[in-house]
Amino acid sequence: MKEFKTIGYVIRKGQIYVNVSVTLIMIVIWFLTMYLSNRVVPERYSTETMFIGLACGFISGWLFWSFSIPKWRIWAFQNTKKTDWQELQIRAINEKLIWKKDSILNKTEIRTKIQNEKIQMIEEEIPNIRIETTLINIEDDITIPSKTHYYYAKSELILNPILLIVFILLGIYLISEQREVIGIIGILFGIYVFKIKLFKDLLNPQIQMTISNDGIKVNLKNMDFVKWSDTENIVLNSEGALTLDVWKNDELFKMTYDVGSFGMKNREDMIRKINIYLKRNQENTETNTI
Repeated sequence: MKEFKTIGYVIRKGQIYVNVSVTLIMIVIWFLTMYLSNRVVPERYSTETMFIGLACGFISGWLFWSFSIPKWRIWAFQNTKKTDWQELQIRAINEKLIWKKDSILNKTEIRTKIQNEKIQMIEEEIPNIRIETTLINIEDDITIPSKTHYYYAKSELILNPILLIVFILLGIYLISEQREVIGIIGILFGIYVFKIKLFKDLLNPQIQMTISNDGIKVNLKNMDFVKWSDTENIVLNSEGALTLDVWKNDELFKMTYDVGSFGMKNREDMIRKINIYLKRNQENTETNTI
């Protein structure tokens, strides 16, 4: 019997093989261009050289993506269960590995005839896959404690201020080398990509959410602890928004909570834990009523 990979595993492989490689290609070309513009190319052509280098880095990275992503697509889907294909497709789009099916950018993939046939067969089969998850077929896991705390993931958030610092330092260096235009552009780009909210999250050490055998506790002013018995229609979407209907004072409220920046390996890990806690709660309730 074939041993299938998890969605998280193939996504991580794709991030390393495709996205990290694309980023490295662009960075190497940009730094090489910077060196040439400062040491080799005559000063009157240095600005033009920098812009050409930026364009070449972007084009080279995109070409690598165009050739490599079809290989990853086929490998990822062939090595995961068909019941995971819908989730894998959603995760791959959100992780910036592939584009949505109707996006014109999909046409920039460079596929062989055989690769194109395989990918078309996979895409035709995905809409026909039905996934049904019930608490009946959820197995408990003794390694999961009675409660799980979630914090803002420092490893995911720390890149935000680092990028700002790198672009500012690079801009200052270029200005000191009489490359004022490129230097100012670098500083402005660093400020543009910097996200204040992520920086605030980085400085917040508090528990943001707890899921347990009894219920869910979130860091919201109007909604604190909620028993599982008071919840309905729990959904964690691909963008990292956890939504659930909550009964409070005989009224049904829809609660939405952003968990996208939490320290969890992947979306299905949280879904699995929620289902296990729900089943434990259900079994405890049935035992207490006997």
